[in-house]
Amino acid sequence: MVEINSVIDNQVDTVWNELSEMIESGLSKGQGDGTTSAHMKAAIDRGDMKMWVVLDDGSIVSCLVLSVRKTDTMTKLFVELLAGKDMDLWGDEIEQLLLEFKDLTGARCIEASCRLGLAKYLQKRGWRKKAVIMELR
Repeated sequence: MVEINSVIDNQVDTVWNELSEMIESGLSKGQGDGTTSAHMKAAIDRGDMKMWVVLDDGSIVSCLVLSVRKTDTMTKLFVELLAGKDMDLWGDEIEQLLLEFKDLTGARCIEASCRLGLAKYLQKRGWRKKAVIMELR
């Protein structure tokens, strides 16, 4: 059975240590190169970001890190990190969580910068492509 839980303040260190490989793997893809796991954890510790975990029969299979971004024109719920496996098993539940959190925060939309495979998956679920990020090295 799939379950999604918010990681409360006194659990962050334990959960973070358990998921370090998953987090590093997730940050190595897409735009994760714009931060480090240490900076992301510090943002969670400060309360600037919120961490959630997906459990399948008691084992963590995914993690989600969210932030609320306020601009001059709107508030957005931003998916900072989505890492894990077996998304077909928990995609519906995560999307429902995102929609509820969006409403709770008064955000106008949910945004995610993601790798191409995840973008394709999200488009099939009704998300729209808003922009393409290009890089030249």
